[in-house]
Amino acid sequence: ELDRHVAKQRPGPVGLGDLVRTQHPSEGNGTRTRCRRDQRAYRCGAMVYRVPRRPQLVGHMGYPAKEPANTVASARAAVAAGADMVEIDVSMTADRHPIAIHGPKLEHSTTGSGRVDRSTLDHVKALQVKRRGEVVPGMSVPLVTEIVEDLDGVAFNFDLKTGRAMRPVLAMIEAEDLADRCVVSGATAWRVGRVLRAAPDVTVLLNLNRVDKVLARTRLGPWWLTTRYRRLLRKPRVAALNINHNWVSPALVRRAHALGADLWASTVDDAERAAQLAELGVDSITTNRIGEITLPAT
Repeated sequence: ELDRHVAKQRPGPVGLGDLVRTQHPSEGNGTRTRCRRDQRAYRCGAMVYRVPRRPQLVGHMGYPAKEPANTVASARAAVAAGADMVEIDVSMTADRHPIAIHGPKLEHSTTGSGRVDRSTLDHVKALQVKRRGEVVPGMSVPLVTEIVEDLDGVAFNFDLKTGRAMRPVLAMIEAEDLADRCVVSGATAWRVGRVLRAAPDVTVLLNLNRVDKVLARTRLGPWWLTTRYRRLLRKPRVAALNINHNWVSPALVRRAHALGADLWASTVDDAERAAQLAELGVDSITTNRIGEITLPAT
């Protein structure tokens, strides 16, 4: 069953056949060119991730409502529950191994204590993971590559929890040939620029900095975000503006789409709120409860 789901959901690279016009719920009776970013990517030869449906559903840390977050079991559960993509938090150990844990403190999700970035891989792997404060016997913190290799063909969102994780993750994406089925997130504007320069084929999401988050809560938010990041959001490998779902508005959706950019909303655990966001025209919804969110594809 898992293999059938993976084969059906694998997004694949953008090609000339993808350059079509489709209508989005936020556009009423009109249409807009949904493939604008794909057209630019095709012309410049870039391979970019594209959502398989709108809105797509992303399993935040896998399916933490069912299994310990950021584990192989959690990622498997998310895919089995219908996730189009699995988000994995990426931290770095002291000996520079990208590991699937939110961090920075070990005690939040393991039997250990102290900081992830001050612990060696051997130390972290010797710990057991916790779910809702309870120890899960026999389950340890996985390397990011362990999750990727276990779920061949699945799309991933690698959420960088530290800047030190950027180059190891980009190297892993190249080594595992993941460019057409992954995005990198956790990057504000300056780090997005670093990713674009370092990896010509990797798709990245634009996250907000502290100033952006303050202004996003106000009526100026849609204008501020789409004006400040106009040039960045028009780049073919910047897939979307990645934003807290509480700050999504019809104006922000319209302005982002007018730039040819998608809008990704997180973290949404209420089915009614998810339906509202889908109606607004959000392109991707990230949730901890992937099996409880059901949305019609558009």
